[in-house]
Amino acid sequence: MSEDLLVGDRHHVAPEGHVLFRGLPRSPGIGGPPRHREIIWLVARFYGVRPEDLVGRSRLQHLVEARHVAQYLIHEMTDDGYQQIGRTFGRDHTTVMYGVRKIAVALERPRNETLRAQVGRLRREIRAIGQPGAQGTGWAI
Repeated sequence: MSEDLLVGDRHHVAPEGHVLFRGLPRSPGIGGPPRHREIIWLVARFYGVRPEDLVGRSRLQHLVEARHVAQYLIHEMTDDGYQQIGRTFGRDHTTVMYGVRKIAVALERPRNETLRAQVGRLRREIRAIGQPGAQGTGWAI
């Protein structure tokens, strides 16, 4: 069985059980702590975009949504504040607050099962990084 993902105008099919994380390549232009880079990389791969696009300036809808999801997950799964997350994305902390809040509100809406499933799957993938048996993390977490 596969999981259909609709992101903006792009349609992706991620096979059930597909492991998103198989090692974190070094991407030029992606700064921030290793944990931020891991989450950015996973979210980018999940949504079928380049990690550089998530920290870039593009305002294309599918990139903005993926960027907000990455910011939300970094905020939720690390102890880092909005200012540190903002530095990773090259944005002001208030811009990160807006993105995080937008995803949090969207997750509370009853008709957002797809977004809830996507964020839930990404959470599981992020938690799996660094655990015994995780493939090629290369980062101490």
